[in-house]
Amino acid sequence: MKKAKRIYCIEGVHDWGNRYVEPSVEPLLQLLMSTGYWDDYVYRKCATQHECQFFLTREWAPRCDGGSILYFSSHGGPGEIWLSGSPDERHCEVVTLDMLAAWEIDCSSCLVHFSGCDVFADGVEESVRKMLKHTKASYTSGYGVEVNWLDILGPPAVALEIMFFSSIAQLEINIRTGHQVKTMRKLAKDLNKVFYLPERFGSCEFKLYDRWRSK
Repeated sequence: MKKAKRIYCIEGVHDWGNRYVEPSVEPLLQLLMSTGYWDDYVYRKCATQHECQFFLTREWAPRCDGGSILYFSSHGGPGEIWLSGSPDERHCEVVTLDMLAAWEIDCSSCLVHFSGCDVFADGVEESVRKMLKHTKASYTSGYGVEVNWLDILGPPAVALEIMFFSSIAQLEINIRTGHQVKTMRKLAKDLNKVFYLPERFGSCEFKLYDRWRSK
C-alpha cells in the first residue's frame, strides 16, 4: 500500500448508555479534508491496549508518510489516555506515554496530537521527551488542564484543533523537519492567546513539544 500524508485517528470507546452519547470526531476529520492538505484520513475506534498497539504497529507506520498526524481522540489524565471507561469505573483501558515509547512506533517526521484532558499536565515532561525520542516524532501536542470538546462552558478543544490543523495547512508548514519549528512554536503560542478567556474558562494550556527542544 502506498504511503500518504494522512491524519490517522484513534478514537476511544466511551459508552455511557442512556446518560450521554459521546460525539464522534469523524465529522471534524471530514471537515479538515476539505483543506486539501492531507491525502485522506484513517479512522479507527479503539477500546483496548491490544487494539491500540495493533493499529499503531500494523497500520499506522505502513500507511502514513512523514508529515502525517497521529491523532488520539479520547479522554485522558496526566501522561495517559483512556481508551474506554474512566478511573472512576471498575475497568479502564489506559495507554500511557511511556507505553507508546516502549512500543517504539515509527512516527518519524510526524505530529502526534492528544485531545484528552490533562495528558500534558505538569510533571509529565520526562515521559514526553522519552516518547519523542523513541517514536522519532517531530512534534507532539495536547492540553495541560481539563478541556471540553464541545461544551461552551469549558475550553473548546474542538475549535482549537480545527484551527491548529487548518493553520498547519494554510501556512504550509513542513512538519517533517525542524526548518519551521519557530513557526510551529509561534502557532501554539498564538492559539493559547486566542483561547484564553479568563472571565469564561481560563486557559486550556495547549502545549507543543518538539524533538529539537522538547520543552
